[in-house]
Amino acid sequence: MNVSVPNDRLPAGFEFAVACVCGAIVANLYFAQPIVGEIAGTLGFAPEGAGIIVTLAQLGYCLGLLLLVPLADALENRRLALAVLVVGFAASITMALTTSPTLFLIACFGIGVGSVSVQILLPYAAALSDPKRQGLMVGRVMSGILTGIMLSRPVSSLITGPLGWRSVFFASAAICLGAAGLILARMPARHPESKLRYGAMLKSMGSLALGNRLLQRRAAYQFLMFYSYTLFWTALPLLLSRPPYSLDQSSDRTRGAGGSRRRDHVTVGREGS
Repeated sequence: MNVSVPNDRLPAGFEFAVACVCGAIVANLYFAQPIVGEIAGTLGFAPEGAGIIVTLAQLGYCLGLLLLVPLADALENRRLALAVLVVGFAASITMALTTSPTLFLIACFGIGVGSVSVQILLPYAAALSDPKRQGLMVGRVMSGILTGIMLSRPVSSLITGPLGWRSVFFASAAICLGAAGLILARMPARHPESKLRYGAMLKSMGSLALGNRLLQRRAAYQFLMFYSYTLFWTALPLLLSRPPYSLDQSSDRTRGAGGSRRRDHVTVGREGS
């Protein structure tokens, strides 16, 4: 039985709240990218191996997508999102405090898992919205997600410059708490109608992946796009922090903010066309 809140009784500002929460949560996945050099130097990672910090976060995110997001078709969505967010909070605190390279890498994986609450909240918001406004809802939430991705780097550099890289992950933990508070305050419960068992859900995903050619092509496009994107933004700070460039976090912050402004211009241009 679906006991979701009727569409016309959604709290005021629901769309904006979901967009803000998703943007804030997804930023946690990218905070480490511009500061991998500082982290590697403190924890003793070799420069050529510093990329493992970002890689493990992405692997955690991938595993969460495969194993946790399908639970949104079986469990109450708000509680599931909060439970996953707890993993992200614990991982952020661990990354901020630990001096153990191994524990830090485990926490990197955990912050990736915790960030998949975004992919629980996106279809949750679409399901609760009026069918005529679902496209608009998804677009606005995606705008929040993209804004969070683009702002994560300059914000990370902005914090690291005066306060050190550990402060970034304390801020990440605070973001998780703030997001959880907003979920509790502004988002109603949604109980899915599906009666499929968890094993059947995973099996259906495998069938789709193996048998749907359109899905395979789209998945390949997205894989290559995000692979290139992550590779570029992980390697760039390491390159620019060394001679002959020797740029500091202030310079990284300026570059990241410029990228964010370019994203905003593209978005405005598309909306106006």
